[in-house]
Amino acid sequence: MERPNRQKHLSVAQRGAIIGQHMGGLSNAAIARSLNVSDNCSFHRSRYTRQWFSAHPELELIRAPVNSPDLNPIENTWAMVVKGWETIYPRNKTRLEEKLYASMPHRMQAVIDANGGPTKY
Repeated sequence: MERPNRQKHLSVAQRGAIIGQHMGGLSNAAIARSLNVSDNCSFHRSRYTRQWFSAHPELELIRAPVNSPDLNPIENTWAMVVKGWETIYPRNKTRLEEKLYASMPHRMQAVIDANGGPTKY
């Protein structure tokens, strides 16, 4: 697994700022604000990252508790996101083949139900 670094972290934050700007025209101001959670990761604490966030006061930065997963809500949220990814995106070729094979009965029934027409697959 590739380790994150400060430049990649900032590019994520920069994309968040762009999304936040575009959302402003679509929703209320509270939703338009970008919310960024920072913990004790080295790239969160780097001077480069701190300077970038200082230059963008419109972005809200929340400092999460250090070394305290029970008090850090992002840890639980991140665990749910990863668990969701694992159900959607297989980790390896074998798991992909298993998921495709397991989906075939549902796919065949969908074709039958659609009288040979298009299905959600």
